[in-house]
Amino acid sequence: MSNKKLFKSASIVAFITILGKFAGLLKNTVQGKVFGTTWATDAYTVSLNIPTVLYSIIGVAVSTAFIPLLNETYAKRGKDEMFDFANNIMNILFLFS
Repeated sequence: MSNKKLFKSASIVAFITILGKFAGLLKNTVQGKVFGTTWATDAYTVSLNIPTVLYSIIGVAVSTAFIPLLNETYAKRGKDEMFDFANNIMNILFLFS
C-alpha cells in the first residue's frame, strides 16, 4: 500500500472516530437534559457500559490469542483442523455468552 493511500485510509478512520466521539457527547448532553442526573440515569449508563466492557475484553482476547493460534493451527495441521479449532472456540464462547 502506498503512503498516499495509507494516509487517506488513516484520515478516514480518524475522522469517523472523531465524529463518533461528538455523537456520544451529543447523546450524553441530550440524556442529561431530558432525564437529569439522577440515580436512575446513572444505573442506565452503567447498564450500557457493562456489556461494552465485556465485549472489549473478549475482543482483546480474540485478537491477541485466538488469531495467532488459528494461524499456527493452519500452518501445522491444515485447513480442516483449523476449522475444527475455530468451531470449538466459537462454541465455547457461545456457551459462556
